Amino acid sequence: MKNKSVLLIAILSIITLFQNCSHDEIILNEDYIWVTDIYRYVNQKEICEDPTKWLNKEIKVKGYINREDFQLNKDHFSLFDIRNGSSIHVYAHIDTSLINKVNSSDVSSVCYIRGVLKVDPNIGIVYDFKPPDCFVFPVIYLYNIEDIYFK
Repeated sequence: MKNKSVLLIAILSIITLFQNCSHDEIILNEDYIWVTDIYRYVNQKEICEDPTKWLNKEIKVKGYINREDFQLNKDHFSLFDIRNGSSIHVYAHIDTSLINKVNSSDVSSVCYIRGVLKVDPNIGIVYDFKPPDCFVFPVIYLYNIEDIYFK
């Protein structure tokens, strides 16, 4: 009987541990997070329904620049997560200094950006199925060239 109690306590402890580990808290401006984590964060029901928790907040994000999409005089470029292919638009004034900074980096380097989260102004969604209760497409606004670097 004593062994069963110890086994039950051990199993419950492991389950509790896994539940706590699976809900890593994301803090937007503390650590650099992957693109996929941004979507996961803003589309949590309690976050999505209250945009004041994320809209116009500073964020630190990391990913890889889609260099084919990166062009002079364009208003945005894509940052993607190689783990699953998801991407996010980064709005910026793409001038020669930003192009030189990107082109001087190694293609395999991770891009780190500090910016501001907003709602994508160019996304309109048409669903062929019942849409989720709350779903947003965030974008990042990069205001300063010093807020982007590669490692």
